[in-house]
Amino acid sequence: MSMFYIGITSTVVSLIGTGISVYGQHQAADAAEDAAARSATEQRLQARKEQEVAAENARRAEQEKTRAIAAQLAANARNGLAMEGTPLAVLGDTATTLEMEILDIGHAAAIRSRQLRAGASTAEIEGKATASAYRIGSAATAMDGTSQAITGYAKARGYIS
Repeated sequence: MSMFYIGITSTVVSLIGTGISVYGQHQAADAAEDAAARSATEQRLQARKEQEVAAENARRAEQEKTRAIAAQLAANARNGLAMEGTPLAVLGDTATTLEMEILDIGHAAAIRSRQLRAGASTAEIEGKATASAYRIGSAATAMDGTSQAITGYAKARGYIS
């Protein structure tokens, strides 16, 4: 009769262990989703911050362009040059170059922002996939533990040897 009690005890312990394992896997799944959500939020905030920084840098570059053109105009006037021909072409080249730099600031920020947003989406997808894997694993653990408990019980009752 004592083998029966040992079998039942081992079955109960097996079920408790299985329950703890399943609970732990569910906790890990929740943690994976939470970590992915935090990562995605941080990446989206970083994307927004980079856009703000780029806007400020573009504003400053625009001011610098205005100053540079004004300085060129003043130098040309001081030297008695008319705003035609070469002086006008040089001024146009300066304005074009500085405007391209401003556009490059916005373009680089847009690319980086898209990368961060894409990374945020990827983090969420990976977090959900990891959580799903943990949950599937917990279901497999529950089935395996239940099977072992039933087998232990059947052996304790003498149904199987």
